[in-house]
Amino acid sequence: MMTRRDVLVGSMLLGGAAIAQPSGKGGDTATRGDAFLGKHAIQPLPFDPKTLSGLSEKLLVSHHDNNYGGAVKNLNKVEEELSKVSPDTPGFTVAGLEAAKLKFTNSMILHELYFGNLGAGGKASGSQTERMLVQAYGSHARWEQLFRALGNSLGGGSGWAILDWDFHPHAPRIYWAGDHTNAVAFARHCW
Repeated sequence: MMTRRDVLVGSMLLGGAAIAQPSGKGGDTATRGDAFLGKHAIQPLPFDPKTLSGLSEKLLVSHHDNNYGGAVKNLNKVEEELSKVSPDTPGFTVAGLEAAKLKFTNSMILHELYFGNLGAGGKASGSQTERMLVQAYGSHARWEQLFRALGNSLGGGSGWAILDWDFHPHAPRIYWAGDHTNAVAFARHCW
């Protein structure tokens, strides 16, 4: 487990390395690092949208191409703009770009997880998952009822019903995520 000290020392080392790099407007790929490549690729739907029961092919394809695809394209653009940040860049510009990066990163990750979990015939997979849901919610039916209630509450708006692994109780929990800007999805926070 990383401690706060490990993160601070690592940050100082990275900061020192960045100061030693040639200056310029973002530099080339070798000097700006892989956080700014803007090379995220749109992943194809992992199932045939014609065969999924309950959601129309038109809805699925539109959601994939426009919502998910748009997020991936915009994330690439934002990363390119962030590579141009210099000591003279106004703080509001940096903050705006970082907020956009978080929004589009989460949209990309959550959509990939969403599409990856569709197409399994609507059945939960794995007995360990089933046991954990029963332990946390009393029964699979109760978990599903609560999860669907949260999902339905988002109708017409932007947001997510997420089944997450909460490291505090070491158990699955249902969480609401409005828009895509609460915290990065699928990351471990260092402090």
